[in-house]
Amino acid sequence: MKNRISRRNALKLGGLVALGTPFINKGLTLFDSQQTETGIPKDPRHVEIKKPLTAVIIGGGNRGTAYAMYCDLFPKELKIIGIAEPIDFKRERFVKKYNIPKENVWTTWEHAMQKAKFADIMIITTMDNMHYEPTMAAINLGYDILLEKPVAQNIKEVEDIANLAAEKNCIVAVCHVLRYHRMYKKVKEIIDSGVLGEITNIQHSELIGRMHYQHSYVRGRWRNSKESNPMLLSKSCHDLDIIYWWLGKKSKRVSSFGSLTYFREENAPANSGERCTNCTIEKECPYSAFKMYQGKFAEQDYDFMQHLDIPNFTQESLLHAFETGDFGRCVWRCDNDVIDHQVVNMEFEDKVTSSFTLGIAENGGRFFKIQGTLGDLYNYRPAFIGIAEFKNDKKTVIDVKKIPRLKGGHGGSDLGLMQDFLQAVYQQDETLIVTPISVSVASHEIGFKAEESRTIGKTLDI
Repeated sequence: MKNRISRRNALKLGGLVALGTPFINKGLTLFDSQQTETGIPKDPRHVEIKKPLTAVIIGGGNRGTAYAMYCDLFPKELKIIGIAEPIDFKRERFVKKYNIPKENVWTTWEHAMQKAKFADIMIITTMDNMHYEPTMAAINLGYDILLEKPVAQNIKEVEDIANLAAEKNCIVAVCHVLRYHRMYKKVKEIIDSGVLGEITNIQHSELIGRMHYQHSYVRGRWRNSKESNPMLLSKSCHDLDIIYWWLGKKSKRVSSFGSLTYFREENAPANSGERCTNCTIEKECPYSAFKMYQGKFAEQDYDFMQHLDIPNFTQESLLHAFETGDFGRCVWRCDNDVIDHQVVNMEFEDKVTSSFTLGIAENGGRFFKIQGTLGDLYNYRPAFIGIAEFKNDKKTVIDVKKIPRLKGGHGGSDLGLMQDFLQAVYQQDETLIVTPISVSVASHEIGFKAEESRTIGKTLDI
């Protein structure tokens, strides 16, 4: 108890000095003033949207906020006219910012679906286990939909959504935003140019920053596969989709290995407590909630602070969150079951192979190497692409930072996706998006089959 009192007093006396003044009462922000949106080549398939498309947001968290902010830059193309969100301050933030009429404000998605279609689109950004039912309901009401990834919790539900969308002639775009990232688009362009010859193998890895991992996958909302999805789907379906997209070939077989090694109760340090607020070794613990949410992590990854679900980061509200909420629990005593390392081996058509590795590191990032019959390609530092051409011994380095991009999250990918999606809806042409549900089924199947392979220890056909 002594340590708890000491930390409580420190919070009161310090007034969250460690958290930093800019984070007190700060609203969620998407755009960096240093980013530019100039010089982006205009897609010749795009037309002027003469009247803003209207949208209902189902889930007013980080992702819903990110996509809704498209109207901040392009108010002539998008207008938010409805919100369904159970957390009061998040819901009210939408109501106030977008002047949403009270008849279009709900606490649950079910309430939103009781009203006949009154907007052009629905943006569904609920948790993984709440994607399937609202999406099926929205399709039946006739909405075109932007759906956060992963699509659902099993392949049957993914196929159900794809089949119903086709039957009802609705556009469902899946938020595989990395397809819109300038790095991955450039790689796709290079592969399709033929300069590498026929692709024979792709090695791809995603390293999750250790602080991000414990925040999201040990204490956080994606910690339990039954409540959300296996890690491979909840975090890395982006990566499986990118491999599938780059190759443009059907997957044939998959095997996978991995487990949860470290954040387990048997690894808890001696004399550690159930919570950071009653732990005798909290001051020495690298995963102390007090250190996590008052220090460098909070400043660098402010969006993650929103998961604490408190409207203002005061000493009292943070201490209450640590004492009662998920993010104050001991990282070795949570109900987490998702893996902390995994490898996936894939075979595609024409005997093309690929491997994907998922792991934890001090600093996160994605890294890849691509081998072809005429050359190879790799990324490093990580904003550069290196290309070696075998025929003429030519080597090229591309500085990805010099490629123009839109403002916004995921390196401008969020807004790139929104731009194409709105054009697809406005023109009623699904070919204007690169991530329709009809395409996303294939990469989701790789993920679910890989997880099954990991569980049963067998190579599986797809």
